[in-house]
Amino acid sequence: MKMNTCSVNILKGLLVSLAIVAAFVFSSNPIGFKARGYIVEAEFENVGGLKVNSEILMNNVIVGKVSDIKHKNEGYIAIVSMLIDHSHQLPVDTEASVLTSGLLSEHYIGLDPGAEEEYLKSGDLIKLTQPALAFEQVIGRLLYSRGQEDLPGEKNL
Repeated sequence: MKMNTCSVNILKGLLVSLAIVAAFVFSSNPIGFKARGYIVEAEFENVGGLKVNSEILMNNVIVGKVSDIKHKNEGYIAIVSMLIDHSHQLPVDTEASVLTSGLLSEHYIGLDPGAEEEYLKSGDLIKLTQPALAFEQVIGRLLYSRGQEDLPGEKNL
């Protein structure tokens, strides 16, 4: 009887361990892009708060995830690698922009497909990009432009 209880406890422990491993595997790749995706890259002057695993959206539909972000010393730019699901084809003139889902929310990449009939392949570079717009820069530009309007001796026509 004692051996039977011990065997049941070992079996329970193995099942719990298997469940934890399965949960980890599925949570790190919830949509399964790695099994059926392709990698494209884009170069940005500013990626803001973009992170690995940030979403990539096209027409507000998730089509991929950011798989890597590297800094390139030549030109001081960021190279973003994107894992795109194979079911989504991107024309070669697709534009990639770093966007936010709210005023101070998480960053993501928005894709705006072009009109070309040729499609990007794994390893290709998206040439048209728009960097992240930093909130501080927007406020600074707004204050600077407002200050220019108030300069004495200048008239706005």
